[in-house]
Amino acid sequence: MAIKFLHLADVHLDTPFKNREKGVREVLREGVRQAFRKAIDLALDRQVDAVLVAGDLFDNDTLSFATEKFLLEQINRLRERGVPFFYAPGNHDPWGGSFRLGNIPWPDNVTVFNSRKPYIVEIKDATGQVKGIICGAGHKDSKEGDNLASNFPPIKGGAPGIGLLHALVTGSQDESNHDSYAPCTLDDLRIDGYCYWALGHVHTKSELLDDPYVVYPGNIVGRHYRESGERGAYLVEIDDNKNVRAQFCPLAPYVWLNVNVINLDEVSTYDDLKEEIVKQAFEAIREANSRGKINLRVSLSGPCFFYKELIQEEESREQLVNDIKSALDIEFLELDYASLSHMVNIDEYRQGPHVLATALDIIQTLKEDEALLLELAPEKLAGMKKSGSEQEKISYLRSLLTDLDVEAAVRMVEEEKK
Repeated sequence: MAIKFLHLADVHLDTPFKNREKGVREVLREGVRQAFRKAIDLALDRQVDAVLVAGDLFDNDTLSFATEKFLLEQINRLRERGVPFFYAPGNHDPWGGSFRLGNIPWPDNVTVFNSRKPYIVEIKDATGQVKGIICGAGHKDSKEGDNLASNFPPIKGGAPGIGLLHALVTGSQDESNHDSYAPCTLDDLRIDGYCYWALGHVHTKSELLDDPYVVYPGNIVGRHYRESGERGAYLVEIDDNKNVRAQFCPLAPYVWLNVNVINLDEVSTYDDLKEEIVKQAFEAIREANSRGKINLRVSLSGPCFFYKELIQEEESREQLVNDIKSALDIEFLELDYASLSHMVNIDEYRQGPHVLATALDIIQTLKEDEALLLELAPEKLAGMKKSGSEQEKISYLRSLLTDLDVEAAVRMVEEEKK
């Protein structure tokens, strides 16, 4: 008998969105709620047999009473239609001790896998026939270090087996960006009877295997510019022959888009600067072809006549941001100017009978001569650990010399604008 379910993970209701202004935090937090509400809409519209959440449904330390109420309202929508909700806690919402999960009055359609030892729950149709078998386990605390997957039992019988777990599969996409909680390998998931592994923890969607299917749906909304692109869940159907069809369904009301704007060295007026940024950003937005709103992050790189204004003048940056938002008709834009540089070409000043050429020569010599660098370094070096090795000290000293030649040239040469 065929089974259909929705696979979610890393919802992160009430994630704190640190380092954001209050108004921006509210918009981003509401975006997560919108995406979760849309997930429940999708589950009801497609008449799924179950909804599966592979951990980090909410952030334990920041879950508000209002969001708890919202969460239960959405789950009760499923309950009213007889749709079970299976939930394997992760590192942000563990089940043990005094964590928040244990104090939430879950509706009776919810199964929380509140055990480190995997156990099995059957999904049955209205006649009592088994349509699928869910096996899940959950994190007891916020730093689960054991391989929970290695204890999953084989699934016996004719119904398809589905594993539900919040875990890091070593070697998976984006592994380096996530802590190694409940680590396992793909071989640990090649267990008899399992057709599909509904995983969570890695925030980038990826299909790691197709026999059995091993899937990270990613988080349902990107929380910052590094989590760019469409975000959502997987709608999964397993037919009578245990063939799996897994379809990614976008849910996020907005997507993050990163645009690196280059070739600003020929821009000599403010209007030209704005138009060049808008042109390159518009092309990136067009190529992205997003179905949601765009949260744009623009990184300016390379030489620019307006380096000083953008680095030192907050009012100038704010004006540029507002003008770009207006031109592109978007609500949110971050401007990163850390990779901008002065227009001064230091190579023009390396030769010649003047103090700048001498300064540039000294800086270059220090970059190449480790012994001299150590000899000239002060005994008490700010920012350097006393216990650091000689090589660590050399690396640190070299980092202090980064862009020092450009800075010296800028201070000694008057920058001309066309």
